[in-house]
Amino acid sequence: AIKPINYIFQTARRHKVKVTLLLLAVGSYSIVKVLQDRKQKQNKQLALRYYLREAQQTADSAVQNFLQLLNKQLLNFTSVDEILTKLRQPNVNRTEKIQLWDQLKTQAFTKMMSAVYGLCLLFILMRIEVNIVARYVYLDTLPENNPNNENKNETPLHYNLSEETQQMYLKYETYLLEDGLKDLIPY
Repeated sequence: AIKPINYIFQTARRHKVKVTLLLLAVGSYSIVKVLQDRKQKQNKQLALRYYLREAQQTADSAVQNFLQLLNKQLLNFTSVDEILTKLRQPNVNRTEKIQLWDQLKTQAFTKMMSAVYGLCLLFILMRIEVNIVARYVYLDTLPENNPNNENKNETPLHYNLSEETQQMYLKYETYLLEDGLKDLIPY
């Protein structure tokens, strides 16, 4: 009696060419499938990187637009005009001039530090908010999340971020520039 393992090996030896071609076909198909999956994954990653890079550029341009408002608000909160007019008056005695110069230095330093700190906060806040919104929007645009997707076996994932929520995210810059600077500049 021939053992089953020996029978398989004998059959494989007899049909060497057919078995080799079959193994080559299966192996080639597997390799092509793995390479296609990797390429598809790389394309998704590249698309996400591109999408997020565009979001970064949007955030940077938005920060540039908010710079004028930041400067205007800083001028409102750290006005040195009153001190300068008092310093220019000829009837100011020496001790008052020293006090006014100290106030001027303090306000100038406060303005400079508030501008640096406010700009950093604005830049970070804008980037984070835009990236969060962009990520949700990107996830909603993926083909597997499309309700018209032909592959009905997969359950689509919905990352809907409502327009109202997006607006709430993006309102924090105005808070920082309007009310937040008041809390940032107490001296």
